[in-house]
Amino acid sequence: MKSVQFIIGVAVLALLLQASCVAEGPPAVAVANEVEPAVFFPGDEGTISLTLKNTATQSSVTEGNFKPEGSEGSYTRTTTVLTVSAGIESVRLLSKRCVEWLSARTRSSEFFRIGALGPGESIRLSFPVRVSKFCEDGTYFPEVLVSVENGEDVRFPIPVRVDSSALEMLAEIPPEISLGDAKEVQVTVANNRPSAVSGV
Repeated sequence: MKSVQFIIGVAVLALLLQASCVAEGPPAVAVANEVEPAVFFPGDEGTISLTLKNTATQSSVTEGNFKPEGSEGSYTRTTTVLTVSAGIESVRLLSKRCVEWLSARTRSSEFFRIGALGPGESIRLSFPVRVSKFCEDGTYFPEVLVSVENGEDVRFPIPVRVDSSALEMLAEIPPEISLGDAKEVQVTVANNRPSAVSGV
């Protein structure tokens, strides 16, 4: 009799441990970013793109109900499946120096009422930005603030690099070009910047 009680007690404990291990808390939102161009020249315009992802997965909680020994009835097991969605209330770009939102293209520096992201779902948002002409070389960290309705808010710094290094150009021009003649002019361009040059 005692061995049966012991086995039932162990089974209840195992089910409770299983339930606590599988259950999930509030949804968590992860942020990934992409900055274009990779390195800004003072006065440049570009884009900060964000991908918001709900890292929650479908979770299941298993509950076991037992009746005392000797009572009528049987062991019942109930499985409840919970789906955790992340409600995104707003996404804001916060910057104190150099990097500014291009308000001329949009109404504000904030996205409102984006909606709910289901488990594993993601959304991509883009902020058009400009780097001040008077910005010194260095790396700046404007922050993105994500307000989550039913979870923890996210504050995420985004590195924006600024480099004023100029291109160097060397031109080889013939000393004389007569009317009607065709001569070749050679231009050599040296890129001293940490980013690639797309055209000359």
